[in-house]
Amino acid sequence: SLMPSFMPTSEPSISSVPSVVPSASPTSFCDRFMGEQACLLVSCCDWNGKSCFFTAHAPPSSMPTISQEPSPTPTSEPSVMPSVVSSSIPTSKPSSMPSLMPSSMPTAKPSISSMPSAMPSSSPTSVCSRLTGEESCERVECCDWDGSTCFFSPGASFNFDHIGDSPKNSIIPVQKVGYSIAFTNQWTSANHPFSYPTDAHWSEFVYASHSSAYVMWRDQARASRGVELIAETGALGDLQSELATEDSVLDQVEAFGIEDAFDGATSFSKRDLCVDTDHPLVSGIGMIAPSPDWFSGVYNLPLWNRETQTWYRKVEVDVYAWDAGTEQGRDYNFSNRDTVPRGAISAFIPGDTERMVFVSVGQAGLPFLQVKPVGVLRFELQESSRNCV
Repeated sequence: SLMPSFMPTSEPSISSVPSVVPSASPTSFCDRFMGEQACLLVSCCDWNGKSCFFTAHAPPSSMPTISQEPSPTPTSEPSVMPSVVSSSIPTSKPSSMPSLMPSSMPTAKPSISSMPSAMPSSSPTSVCSRLTGEESCERVECCDWDGSTCFFSPGASFNFDHIGDSPKNSIIPVQKVGYSIAFTNQWTSANHPFSYPTDAHWSEFVYASHSSAYVMWRDQARASRGVELIAETGALGDLQSELATEDSVLDQVEAFGIEDAFDGATSFSKRDLCVDTDHPLVSGIGMIAPSPDWFSGVYNLPLWNRETQTWYRKVEVDVYAWDAGTEQGRDYNFSNRDTVPRGAISAFIPGDTERMVFVSVGQAGLPFLQVKPVGVLRFELQESSRNCV
């Protein structure tokens, strides 16, 4: 599958940059950023006055502030886990970045270099592997928890970006509720000009509510058979079968495809997605078509506010383009050879040239390369959802 050389306008991904060292040795990744401003926009990189170097801290200068309404009686509390990567030459970054960490924790993760008895920041994989618990792992920027071990994953923030005042809190503490889901297309020739296809469209989507014990897909994971088939062909059946056999999955719903991917074209879920406090996370996926194995969606997005013990009234996030790592190809087409051995799922990030899919040129004093969102996902609480009561 295409080795992505670009990604969301937030932070780029180390492991997915062409002709760059693997994520286990990302120090040369930061070297590619020319100038203090470009360097400091990237998580895990810092500026020493002359050059950009890897430090695994440099959290975003501004994080979103979520205003909370009065909270009702607490119920059970789920756990949440993030993940993702970063990379390239000057790139843009959203003004606010989301946090999948419990809101009782610091919004910005402490740097690896500030952790007690940590390995040198030039060996981030060792640093992450030394953290033995989920909570300590998720508090360190560029580390992520896979259910049993802590691993290096500097692109977690590219999973999604909250928009405006999202998420809006609710005062509803009930155990089980439903959410309507809408995906609005932003994958257009204006936003993603290089080689944009004349028959751009989206497959149907699948969304699932689940606990932190289940992962539909995530950055640096290997795609399951179900995820692979959606990314390559848009076929939903295998993933739906996987979801049906997972004890950690509460519910799954389909959403309509988009036959003509014009700006603002919208896909709606065929019914509300049920969630409860034991299954407060949502993941979803849909194929970018035509393409080798490219898709968009979201993983491990929390709909339950752990601090106030209430459901969010509305969650609205930008989502980006991802490569499933299962099929080769650098252009919008279906006929490609399998990737052998299979690669990891990775997001598209700005690379060395604007002549790459999903890349565009922004202007902010000096030109810079960027990857804009391919869509907006909106989840709205439905208090009277019949199938979830």
